[in-house]
Amino acid sequence: MQEKSNLFIVGLGASAGGFEALQKFIQNIEPNDRLCYVTPSPTKHYTQ
Repeated sequence: MQEKSNLFIVGLGASAGGFEALQKFIQNIEPNDRLCYVTPSPTKHYTQ
């Protein structure tokens, strides 16, 4: 019998101005083996 995965993926995002708030949030996350946090960082995109 195959077990179901109880892992939840949580996507967090912020503009460059919200980076400090995002850092504070991450620093205060309680350890949890059922949650995976994804935090993409803003980058500049260049086109020709």
